[in-house]
Amino acid sequence: SYPAEYRIGEMAVHGIERTFSVHLPRTEAVGIALSIVNSAISASAHDTERQKQTERLIEDSTKIVERRLGIEVERSSFDYARFATHMRYLIGRLISGEHASSGAAALLPELLERYPEVSSCGNAVADYLGQNLMKTLDEEERVYLILHVNRVFERETAKRP
Repeated sequence: SYPAEYRIGEMAVHGIERTFSVHLPRTEAVGIALSIVNSAISASAHDTERQKQTERLIEDSTKIVERRLGIEVERSSFDYARFATHMRYLIGRLISGEHASSGAAALLPELLERYPEVSSCGNAVADYLGQNLMKTLDEEERVYLILHVNRVFERETAKRP
């Protein structure tokens, strides 16, 4: 989570509301926070090759999701932006050898049972990333990846007539 960026997002929403006499949903603060985080990632990614590799891995992962789940992911959507942001952090952690540790790994069996198609897709993305980065995604990372894939899947399928 990014409390400082979220607080800035809240302040921006409040300022926009006050300046333009409009009401915005509080979720707009999240979007602004994600934009700030994405900008910080881009600004600090001084290694152009690594940045290109990351973007290629995200695009290839998105194509895996589209192909395996039979959806078309709208690259300009908020949900895709969240997915791509998660992927950037995941790839960064894999490259640096960091590990997420929140105890979420315990959710993996339930996700596999409850969302078999999405879980299989998430695991395919995890395997793809692992092969390309010569790293292994632990269960914790797989849980978060599956959850983000599921969010994109649900949003895209909700748009269908």
